[in-house]
Amino acid sequence: MYMENEDILCESMQDKIYKMHHIAFQIELIVSNCYNENIKEYVINNLTMTEAETDIIYAIVDGLTEKYIMDRITGHCSLQAMLDNPIEKLEKIVDLKIIELLNMAKKYDIDVVLIKGDKKMKTLSARQIFKKKYRDSKNFMTPYVLKYGKINNNLVYEVSSGEGFDHDIIYGITFISFNSTTDKTTPENDLSCMLRSEEEVNQYIESIKIIKGENIKKVYR
Repeated sequence: MYMENEDILCESMQDKIYKMHHIAFQIELIVSNCYNENIKEYVINNLTMTEAETDIIYAIVDGLTEKYIMDRITGHCSLQAMLDNPIEKLEKIVDLKIIELLNMAKKYDIDVVLIKGDKKMKTLSARQIFKKKYRDSKNFMTPYVLKYGKINNNLVYEVSSGEGFDHDIIYGITFISFNSTTDKTTPENDLSCMLRSEEEVNQYIESIKIIKGENIKKVYR
């Protein structure tokens, strides 16, 4: 889940708290429908959510995080608690919670829509961008997807494998550019290619990062 720091971290405390709730509610909506009764765990996209992660989500959704912050701003706490928690420290707590939520969304491949003013800002993972473009279509020569990744905020890739004409393993790297403003995806055929080893794949990705990755903006990771 990617978003420029200035899109959130330079907003007012009120805006940040609103955005924190907005993200948490979206994640909770997915989480609440993914409870596995057999193992008593939340399983999302074949990944089991940790207890610490669910604690973060429900503390925000239930208003406990906001209450902790507002009590120390408004004085509904001990004097020592106020002195120990200046506004700068409380703001960092909100920033951290937002980062943790966005990291969760990225980890569990949850599509989160962020609101900035009157604009919706959709943050998609590399996998979601590929699904958006190709749905469930597979590459003819390399049908087995190994991983997805991002070069920068607008360029993503898929690494897949298959069997060559000589029955050896071949690897395909497919690149797509994505414009979050227009929601448009464009295949980058000039960058996409076939390679013969995982080492070549990793070296090629690193070379593209050097060429195309210089415009990566500060993001939550």
